[in-house]
Amino acid sequence: MFSSSRRSARAVAVFALMATNCGANRTAEQGFAPQSTWVPPLKQSVYLRAIQDRDPSGNLGRFFAANIGQAQIDESNAFPSRCGKFFKPTIVEASGEFDESFTASTSVGASLSVPVYAVKAGAGYGSNGEVRVHYKLKKVMRAEVDTDGLDRCCAADAKQCGVKYISEFYLGDGEVYQYLGSEAQLKAGATYSGVGGDVEFKNGTAWKKVNRIDNAYFAFKTSLISAGGGDSNANVCSGDWQSTPPTSLDGQYFVGMSRPAASKQAARQDALLNGRRQTMQYIATQLKEARVQTSKDLDAVFSDDAAISAASEGLARLVKDRCWKDGEVAGPTTRFESSVLMFFPQAEIANAAKAVAGALKGAGLLSPADAAAVEAAGDKGVPPR
Repeated sequence: MFSSSRRSARAVAVFALMATNCGANRTAEQGFAPQSTWVPPLKQSVYLRAIQDRDPSGNLGRFFAANIGQAQIDESNAFPSRCGKFFKPTIVEASGEFDESFTASTSVGASLSVPVYAVKAGAGYGSNGEVRVHYKLKKVMRAEVDTDGLDRCCAADAKQCGVKYISEFYLGDGEVYQYLGSEAQLKAGATYSGVGGDVEFKNGTAWKKVNRIDNAYFAFKTSLISAGGGDSNANVCSGDWQSTPPTSLDGQYFVGMSRPAASKQAARQDALLNGRRQTMQYIATQLKEARVQTSKDLDAVFSDDAAISAASEGLARLVKDRCWKDGEVAGPTTRFESSVLMFFPQAEIANAAKAVAGALKGAGLLSPADAAAVEAAGDKGVPPR
């Protein structure tokens, strides 16, 4: 047992040594610890959890927004989503003993009393919140992803998806260690005698144990979302989509363009109307290819402004605006123009056919028999182009 004075002396010496190591004894420009000390390999995209438990499935598939930095990635900053239904947990047995570095967020590190070294950008080991984890792996909980469903969901409402998501959790036993510096420096800088189990020396490096892992899920892994969802708005909106609309295996893009209008709001409404007109023509073409028989030419009916107005409410739920560009037209009086990029999921073509048929029948633009033929195509599922 140490006396209180010896404990205080040891604490002062250790913190003094840590300050020394953060300075001259670290190769700051290179971004790693000096060759005289040993640090474990970094487990990419794996993060230490703040709370260990036996069932983290409720957080599997939660998303991180693009503005969440590396130091803030923990479960408390992941958001649930309506698109989360496309992730299903599966548990696989695992084995093996590992000695690796995980990233600990600022809040997780604080809960473990692990300092985040911040001498200057690119400082040595621990400057980005890394901790050493020595563990025996027992189970991995993974997210089985319905990629088609997830891409459609994210394309329909990109706000429901982030740029990455929680894809795995790891269960096991082990210990979490904080980096102290080299063994030689620790022993030289402190009155070292019989330090207890809190400090471990490995390959010339000193480590302080800050937490124990006891048959619990102790870490999680993140994965980037596929190109078809999540940050797909940023991808499609960054290009020249007005001249060259993007393409997708999961649906059709339309560019709605307004006529000059007296206000920005009126220009946007006109752009939406133009985009919905194109969607109606697209639906009509697919119905004709499905050999739907009606007494009227569907192209003519579906391109009528009254029909588009009647079907607008149903289309608004299915055809999503993705990107906008607004401008002014020079002249005696200021006029406004707008363009909108709209996306129509192919999976919604059957629902769209039914919604349009019901709206046009209610407006007296399709006879009950013609509407029934279109609705029947919706019930059966209109085949894709």
